[in-house]
Amino acid sequence: NFQLIKAGTNTIACRIAEWDGTTFQRVRETSSGCPGFDTGNAQALIFDTYGQMHAAGSMQTAGSMAACGIAIWDLSACRWSTPASKGISTTLGHMVLDAVLGLDGKVYYGGTFTGVGGSTYNRFAAFDPTASAWTGSFVSLSNDIQNMAIGLDGTIYAAGSANIISSGSDQQIAFNGVDWRGIGQT
Repeated sequence: NFQLIKAGTNTIACRIAEWDGTTFQRVRETSSGCPGFDTGNAQALIFDTYGQMHAAGSMQTAGSMAACGIAIWDLSACRWSTPASKGISTTLGHMVLDAVLGLDGKVYYGGTFTGVGGSTYNRFAAFDPTASAWTGSFVSLSNDIQNMAIGLDGTIYAAGSANIISSGSDQQIAFNGVDWRGIGQT
Protein backbone atom coordinates (compact mmCIF):
# COMPACT_ATOMS: atom_id res chain seq x y z
CA ASN A 1 0.00 0.00 0.00
CA PHE A 2 2.20 2.81 -1.30
CA GLN A 3 1.28 6.40 -0.52
CA LEU A 4 3.16 9.42 -1.81
CA ILE A 5 3.00 12.37 0.54
CA LYS A 6 3.96 15.88 -0.57
CA ALA A 7 4.62 18.92 1.59
CA GLY A 8 4.72 22.49 0.38
CA THR A 9 3.01 25.85 0.58
CA ASN A 10 -0.38 24.91 -0.95
CA THR A 11 -2.87 26.37 1.52
CA ILE A 12 -5.89 24.57 -0.03
CA ALA A 13 -4.34 21.24 0.98
CA CYS A 14 -3.10 22.83 4.21
CA ARG A 15 0.52 22.48 3.07
CA ILE A 16 0.50 18.66 2.88
CA ALA A 17 -1.20 16.28 0.46
CA GLU A 18 -1.16 12.61 -0.51
CA TRP A 19 -1.12 11.10 -4.00
CA ASP A 20 -4.03 8.77 -4.74
CA GLY A 21 -2.63 7.49 -8.03
CA THR A 22 -4.25 10.24 -10.09
CA THR A 23 -4.03 13.49 -8.18
CA PHE A 24 -2.91 15.02 -4.89
CA GLN A 25 -5.63 15.10 -2.20
CA ARG A 26 -5.79 16.59 1.28
CA VAL A 27 -4.66 14.18 3.99
CA ARG A 28 -7.55 12.67 5.90
CA GLU A 29 -7.66 13.71 9.55
CA THR A 30 -10.32 12.50 11.96
CA SER A 31 -10.75 15.93 13.58
CA SER A 32 -12.28 18.94 11.88
CA GLY A 33 -10.39 21.90 10.46
CA CYS A 34 -7.20 22.00 8.43
CA PRO A 35 -5.67 18.50 8.40
CA GLY A 36 -2.22 19.87 7.58
CA PHE A 37 -0.26 22.87 8.79
CA ASP A 38 -2.05 26.19 9.43
CA THR A 39 1.24 28.06 9.82
CA GLY A 40 4.74 27.23 8.65
CA ASN A 41 5.89 24.47 6.31
CA ALA A 42 7.35 20.99 6.48
CA GLN A 43 10.96 20.86 5.25
CA ALA A 44 11.35 17.09 5.60
CA LEU A 45 9.05 14.05 5.53
CA ILE A 46 10.29 10.62 6.60
CA PHE A 47 8.66 7.35 7.67
CA ASP A 48 9.82 5.51 10.79
CA THR A 49 9.95 1.74 11.23
CA TYR A 50 6.34 1.75 12.48
CA GLY A 51 5.06 3.32 9.25
CA GLN A 52 4.37 6.68 10.86
CA MET A 53 5.34 9.78 8.91
CA HIS A 54 7.47 12.39 10.67
CA ALA A 55 7.02 15.91 9.32
CA ALA A 56 9.66 18.41 10.35
CA GLY A 57 10.02 22.11 9.62
CA SER A 58 8.72 25.44 10.85
CA MET A 59 5.05 24.53 11.34
CA GLN A 60 3.44 25.54 14.60
CA THR A 61 0.31 23.42 14.16
CA ALA A 62 -0.46 20.03 12.64
CA GLY A 63 -4.16 19.44 12.24
CA SER A 64 -5.80 20.42 15.49
CA MET A 65 -2.71 20.32 17.71
CA ALA A 66 0.43 22.34 18.44
CA ALA A 67 3.41 20.95 16.51
CA CYS A 68 6.42 23.10 17.48
CA GLY A 69 8.36 22.05 14.37
CA ILE A 70 7.77 18.28 14.46
CA ALA A 71 4.60 16.22 14.02
CA ILE A 72 3.95 12.52 13.47
CA TRP A 73 1.18 11.35 11.14
CA ASP A 74 -0.42 8.03 12.03
CA LEU A 75 -1.61 6.62 8.68
CA SER A 76 -4.02 4.09 10.19
CA ALA A 77 -5.65 6.49 12.70
CA CYS A 78 -5.53 9.49 10.30
CA ARG A 79 -4.33 11.89 12.98
CA TRP A 80 -1.31 13.93 14.07
CA SER A 81 0.66 13.63 17.31
CA THR A 82 3.95 15.07 18.53
CA PRO A 83 7.05 13.10 19.58
CA ALA A 84 6.51 12.46 23.29
CA SER A 85 4.53 15.74 23.28
CA LYS A 86 7.87 17.55 23.25
CA GLY A 87 8.54 19.55 20.11
CA ILE A 88 11.40 21.65 18.88
CA SER A 89 11.49 25.21 20.19
CA THR A 90 10.85 27.06 16.93
CA THR A 91 10.94 30.63 18.21
CA LEU A 92 13.23 33.19 16.58
CA GLY A 93 13.45 31.26 13.30
CA HIS A 94 14.69 28.00 14.77
CA MET A 95 13.41 25.00 12.85
CA VAL A 96 14.11 21.50 11.64
CA LEU A 97 15.55 21.43 8.12
CA ASP A 98 16.04 17.69 7.55
CA ALA A 99 15.45 14.26 9.05
CA VAL A 100 16.81 10.74 8.41
CA LEU A 101 15.88 7.31 9.69
CA GLY A 102 18.88 5.64 11.31
CA LEU A 103 19.64 1.95 11.03
CA ASP A 104 18.92 1.81 14.78
CA GLY A 105 15.28 2.81 14.10
CA LYS A 106 15.68 6.30 15.57
CA VAL A 107 14.66 9.40 13.64
CA TYR A 108 17.49 11.96 13.57
CA TYR A 109 16.66 15.64 13.09
CA GLY A 110 18.99 18.44 12.02
CA GLY A 111 18.39 22.16 11.69
CA THR A 112 18.71 25.53 13.39
CA PHE A 113 17.14 24.55 16.75
CA THR A 114 18.92 24.65 20.10
CA GLY A 115 16.48 22.79 22.32
CA VAL A 116 14.11 19.84 22.34
CA GLY A 117 11.61 19.12 25.07
CA GLY A 118 13.32 21.41 27.55
CA SER A 119 16.80 19.93 26.96
CA THR A 120 19.70 21.35 24.99
CA TYR A 121 20.22 19.68 21.63
CA ASN A 122 22.18 22.08 19.45
CA ARG A 123 21.07 21.52 15.88
CA PHE A 124 20.94 17.70 16.10
CA ALA A 125 18.55 15.42 18.01
CA ALA A 126 17.39 11.80 17.94
CA PHE A 127 13.87 10.55 18.62
CA ASP A 128 13.30 6.89 19.50
CA PRO A 129 9.79 5.90 18.31
CA THR A 130 9.94 2.65 20.31
CA ALA A 131 10.49 4.45 23.63
CA SER A 132 8.59 7.56 22.45
CA ALA A 133 11.45 9.67 23.81
CA TRP A 134 14.31 11.94 22.80
CA THR A 135 17.60 10.09 23.26
CA GLY A 136 21.32 10.69 23.37
CA SER A 137 23.60 13.45 24.51
CA PHE A 138 25.47 14.64 21.47
CA VAL A 139 28.25 17.12 20.94
CA SER A 140 26.72 20.54 20.37
CA LEU A 141 27.21 21.77 16.86
CA SER A 142 28.30 25.35 16.30
CA ASN A 143 26.32 25.98 13.09
CA ASP A 144 23.16 24.81 11.39
CA ILE A 145 22.59 21.47 9.65
CA GLN A 146 20.85 22.00 6.32
CA ASN A 147 20.87 18.49 4.81
CA MET A 148 21.47 14.96 6.04
CA ALA A 149 21.89 11.51 4.49
CA ILE A 150 22.52 8.06 5.90
CA GLY A 151 25.24 5.75 4.62
CA LEU A 152 24.90 2.01 4.14
CA ASP A 153 26.95 1.47 7.31
CA GLY A 154 24.60 3.68 9.37
CA THR A 155 26.84 6.75 9.40
CA ILE A 156 24.82 9.96 9.30
CA TYR A 157 26.26 12.63 7.03
CA ALA A 158 25.37 16.29 7.50
CA ALA A 159 26.05 19.43 5.49
CA GLY A 160 25.69 23.04 6.56
CA SER A 161 26.33 26.60 5.54
CA ALA A 162 29.39 27.16 7.73
CA ASN A 163 31.81 25.22 9.91
CA ILE A 164 29.49 22.82 11.71
CA ILE A 165 31.97 21.63 14.32
CA SER A 166 33.46 24.48 16.34
CA SER A 167 36.85 22.76 16.47
CA GLY A 168 37.20 22.40 12.71
CA SER A 169 36.56 23.97 9.35
CA ASP A 170 34.24 21.29 7.97
CA GLN A 171 30.97 22.11 6.25
CA GLN A 172 30.28 18.39 5.73
CA ILE A 173 30.51 16.09 8.74
CA ALA A 174 29.69 12.49 9.70
CA PHE A 175 28.11 11.08 12.88
CA ASN A 176 29.07 7.51 13.80
CA GLY A 177 26.55 7.09 16.62
CA VAL A 178 28.90 8.57 19.22
CA ASP A 179 30.55 11.71 17.87
CA TRP A 180 30.96 13.97 14.86
CA ARG A 181 34.02 14.21 12.62
CA GLY A 182 34.90 15.90 9.36
CA ILE A 183 34.32 13.70 6.32
CA GLY A 184 37.56 11.85 5.57
CA GLN A 185 38.78 12.12 9.17
CA THR A 186 39.17 9.03 11.34
